[in-house]
Amino acid sequence: MKNKNYLYVMISSSVMVSLSYSFPTLLEQLILPYGFTSEDASVFGMAYNLMGIFGGIAVSIYLSKRRNFGAVQTCIIIWTAITFGIIWFLVADFKVRNDYWLVFLSIIINGFINIGVYSSCFEYAVAITPEYGEALSAGIINCVANTLGFLEIMFFQAIVGVKKDTKSELAIMMYILFAGCVLSFIL
Repeated sequence: MKNKNYLYVMISSSVMVSLSYSFPTLLEQLILPYGFTSEDASVFGMAYNLMGIFGGIAVSIYLSKRRNFGAVQTCIIIWTAITFGIIWFLVADFKVRNDYWLVFLSIIINGFINIGVYSSCFEYAVAITPEYGEALSAGIINCVANTLGFLEIMFFQAIVGVKKDTKSELAIMMYILFAGCVLSFIL
């Protein structure tokens, strides 16, 4: 591939988009061992996706006025990592029902930020590959992200299925986010 910037954007964006795909899929098994219910997981997942729609709209509006894709992408990755860390600590330390609202708030903030990466990465890919159409440049990112999301889910299922270790699963998500951050800073 001749366009190295596109390669970096594709990899870092695919990592972020794949996490936004796998997180709601894995949410129930992440929180059930800590006193949450399946209904809680459903509410959290719905709120995550709903707030993500608003986040995507906000990022699209911002990028239509200011075309600083790299900075937006980096900001999304950093704040996603921070909110995943907050979710990790809150879920693992869940003791009283009042903590429910902190977990809920952390998850919807994560959705608002993390799902906004779609707008950023797809527009960024189009901007740095004017020689290709949007379907190709953004489509490749989406294909790679779907593949990574599938692999993440299979990998995380194996961790939880064998070890019943959701703390390790959340830690691995954090490491994947860190890798996305590093790739984003390379840009």
